[in-house]
Amino acid sequence: HLTANPATTDAELVQLAQDFFDAETGGSNIISMHNVVVTKNTATAMLEVSVAGTMETGISHIFGRDTLPLNAGAQIGYGTVAPIEIALVLDTSHSMSAPATGGSRIAVLEEAVTDMIEAVVVDGRDDVKVSIVPFNTYVNVGTDKRGKPWLNVQADISNETGENCQPTQEWLNDNCRTEYYQCDEGRDGISAVSNTCSRDVCAVWDPDTMPGTCNTITQDFTWFGCVQSRPSPNDLLDGRYATTPVVGIVTLSAGSCAEPIQELSSDKNELIRAAETLRANGETYIPAGLMWGLRTLSSQAPFSEGNAAPNTRKMLVLMSDGENTIGATASGEHEDTVPVQNANWATDDACNFIKSQGIGIYTIAFDISDVDTTTLLRNCATSTDMFYEADNADEMKAAFETITNQIPREVALYR
Repeated sequence: HLTANPATTDAELVQLAQDFFDAETGGSNIISMHNVVVTKNTATAMLEVSVAGTMETGISHIFGRDTLPLNAGAQIGYGTVAPIEIALVLDTSHSMSAPATGGSRIAVLEEAVTDMIEAVVVDGRDDVKVSIVPFNTYVNVGTDKRGKPWLNVQADISNETGENCQPTQEWLNDNCRTEYYQCDEGRDGISAVSNTCSRDVCAVWDPDTMPGTCNTITQDFTWFGCVQSRPSPNDLLDGRYATTPVVGIVTLSAGSCAEPIQELSSDKNELIRAAETLRANGETYIPAGLMWGLRTLSSQAPFSEGNAAPNTRKMLVLMSDGENTIGATASGEHEDTVPVQNANWATDDACNFIKSQGIGIYTIAFDISDVDTTTLLRNCATSTDMFYEADNADEMKAAFETITNQIPREVALYR
């Protein structure tokens, strides 16, 4: 309350403080806070506040002690608002399409993120900026980035042909058995979107000898904005792009890519539009979201909107509703042939690196039953009180609201 304007006079500051204490005591006749002193320390850019008052006694009254002294003091900075930058790293994998209170999980996420943006971003001011980094199988840097010096996009492939061979039913009956199993759509799933699937388990499978038919199929591979992970040791770096650029990978469909990254911005309408277009699809690879969240907070390419001033407060909010379901190969593709433990190790490494850069990390585990993943997200947070475990949609929204309520205190840090 005392840091609204560095030009506020001493008398006005005293009155602001007195008004605050009067409101807190509610006109009580028992407590009186009546001697407020506010001093500006220009050497440290701190406001030093002290208050003296009295409180009527109860039991001590019979011993002749009618009042007890009340004294308190505090310091708070004043001056120019220290800018703050927030990267929202959001799991938009297939499991986020599952039902939740008020709609799907993705719809609840959109609402929670929109509410946060409404609360912290002020039109016409640049002291708070937010980026949005959706992730699923891959992160999407945006197709408008083609041609940037830090990016090497694979060439589109048109009319790539192959064969799809199917044996006769008689051969299948003689050589195969049908196996039923519990499956999730696209591996990334939860019980709400699980199905019973079937597959043929055959003693031999040789398209060259088994009777049947083969059809020629034609496929097109296009760049929809997906980017691979950078091979080690550059996977944890925001640099060396001239020698090891980010690789844009071509895919059969846009489903492998999350929605494009929304770079840091203080444009509330732009941010809300990005929040309202999130969609659920694909697998889960958390490390990619984390590292691109870091890059959006940077003051250099690929995303250079970050403030390089040393007093800038940078924070990252990670929300995931499930475990990693794929890992990164040595060359950077994200495949289900890579052990999930590798992805968990990569998540740990990314969290530790981001924290080493002075960036505070909040994490939200949304309805996660896997203990290892919950532990992974808890350890990723800067401190245990910056980790939130939400078992349902309401608790997830409450977690975002709690984090939002802490952001003004971050913004109130003045230099």
